[in-house]
Amino acid sequence: MILILIILILPTNVALQLYIQHQNQNSEEIFWQLEQLIRNNIYDLEREKRDFSQKCIQSAKMAAYFVEHNPGYITDLEHTKELAEKLDVDEIHFIDPQGEIYAGTHPRYYGFTFRDGEQMQFFLSMLEDTSLELCQEITPNTAEGKMMEYAAVWMEDKSGIVQIGMEPKRLLKQMEEKSLKKVVSEIPSGLMGYLHIINTNTGKIEASTVPGMNGLDIHEELKTEDKIKAPASGHYRYNGRKFCVYTKYYGQYLLVRSFVSAYPLRSAVQSTLLVFLYILGASVAVLWIIMWYMKVKLAGNLTAIVGELKKIEGGDLTNLTIHTGILEFDELVQYINALLKSIRLNWDKMDHVIENSRVPVGVFEYNHF
Repeated sequence: MILILIILILPTNVALQLYIQHQNQNSEEIFWQLEQLIRNNIYDLEREKRDFSQKCIQSAKMAAYFVEHNPGYITDLEHTKELAEKLDVDEIHFIDPQGEIYAGTHPRYYGFTFRDGEQMQFFLSMLEDTSLELCQEITPNTAEGKMMEYAAVWMEDKSGIVQIGMEPKRLLKQMEEKSLKKVVSEIPSGLMGYLHIINTNTGKIEASTVPGMNGLDIHEELKTEDKIKAPASGHYRYNGRKFCVYTKYYGQYLLVRSFVSAYPLRSAVQSTLLVFLYILGASVAVLWIIMWYMKVKLAGNLTAIVGELKKIEGGDLTNLTIHTGILEFDELVQYINALLKSIRLNWDKMDHVIENSRVPVGVFEYNHF
C-alpha cells in the first residue's frame, strides 16, 4: 500500500508543483517595479539635465553682466580665462550681433559663426529674437569631440551675445550611475531569472540583468514570425535553451522576464524528492511501530493465552489470571473464565447427585490428548 501511494503521489506532486510554480510566477509585480524604475529614472535624469541647463544659463548671464561692467575683459585673453575659472566654466565666447565669434577663451574659434555647422546653428534663432536665452543639450564638441553643453544670452545693451561652454563631467557620471543599464544590472536575478528592457524604436536591449546582453541588437529577431508578442507568456527556445518568457509593453519599451524552463522542473523534482524522503521516513517509522505492536502486544499476549490454555488441557480448571491490556484479548479471557466456571459447576452438580444417591459409582476423566 505504501509503494502504491508513493507511485501515485510522486508524479502527482511533480505536476502540482509545476502548476503552482507557473501560477505563482506572476510577473505583474516585477513589471510594475520596472515601470516605476523607468519612470523614476527618466524623471531623475531630466531633473539633473534641467538643473545643469539652468546653471549654464545662469553662468552665461553672470559672464554677460560682468563684461558689461568690465568691457576690457572681452579683448584681454588672460582676464577672460580668469573669468571662466571664477565662473567654473570651460569656455567663454563673445559673439557680435551678426553671430560671429570675435573673442573668448579659445582663439582658435574666432571667426566661427552661427551658420557654421549644426552645433552652432542651434543658436541661429537668437539673431532674430534678442530676448532668447538658449541652452543646448549635451552634444559632442565638433572641434574636440568631447561632450559639452553650451548656453548663450544677449548682453543687456544688445551689443553682443555671451556664450559659455561647460563639460558636464559630474552630470555624465550621474547619468551613468542612474542609467537603466546600471540600475537594472544591479537587480539580483537569482530565482527571478533574467530581466531585459528592450527599446522597440532601436530594437536594442537597453538594460539587462545579464551585462553581456546590454546593447545587443535584436531588431531582426523582433521581426521574425515567431517573435515574442506582448502581453504574453510562453516557452521559447533561444541559443539551444528553452526559456519561460513573460512580456509587457511600457511606452517605447518591451519589458521581458525570462527564466530557464528547466528551473521549475528542477525545483519540482527537488521538492518531490523531499516529499519522497518524508514519506519514506514516515513509512519506516509506521512499519516499525506496527511490527513492534504485533510482536509485543499481539504475538506476546497470544503466546501467554495459549500457555494458559495448555494448563486447562492438562486438567487445571482454575480461572485465567492473565491481563493483556488489549480489550479484545481481555474479553476473550473473560469468556474463557466463564466457560471454566460452567464446567466446574457441572462437575459439582454431578458429584452432589452421586453422593446423595448412595450408589457406589466412580467417574474417571479420560484425556484424549
